[in-house]
Amino acid sequence: MAFRMQASVPELTDLTKEPEHIFKLYGEEARKRGSFANSVLMARRLVERGVRFVQILPQ
Repeated sequence: MAFRMQASVPELTDLTKEPEHIFKLYGEEARKRGSFANSVLMARRLVERGVRFVQILPQ
């Protein structure tokens, strides 16, 4: 299970296949690593893949 989780990380963090309408919803800041919008987008992607708990810390 740990290997499967680690192997899925590159796919999870690759935003190049994210539809353009998603960036319109989250804003252009979602393209910038470390921004709050990017963190929320990553959190959504984690939840979609079955992660039960996600915490986003303020910056």
